[in-house]
Amino acid sequence: MDHRGIRDQEPALLEENAVVQNSLLYNGCKVAGSVRNSILFPGVHVRQGAVVENSVLFFDNSIGENCRLNTVVSDVNTSFGAGANIGAKTGSVAEEITVIGWNNEVPDNIRIGAGAVVHPRRKGKWPEYVRPGEVLK
Repeated sequence: MDHRGIRDQEPALLEENAVVQNSLLYNGCKVAGSVRNSILFPGVHVRQGAVVENSVLFFDNSIGENCRLNTVVSDVNTSFGAGANIGAKTGSVAEEITVIGWNNEVPDNIRIGAGAVVHPRRKGKWPEYVRPGEVLK
């Protein structure tokens, strides 16, 4: 039995300036930015200038332009706005994983610290900054 139509999705697409190192991309992924030491499930789109490091992004996540994700686990159907900075500082290794629940729309330019947790389907106004280890319901 196929899971979420993986077999029927188009092959992964890497744009001309995409960088992918030590990562696994499933069918349906589109990468225009950089992906390092990560796993991207089907339908994940990484826009130009975005950096994804040491992360696992489940089905149908969308990473906006110039967004930075490091040591992040993001459940399905989540979009990250342009310029968002999620998890540990890129280029570093974090001991704490930042977890983003399913069906979230993370706004542009937000900063979410390492080890923070965002509950699924978050409603209401988002803060500009979520402290490391903070839980956002």
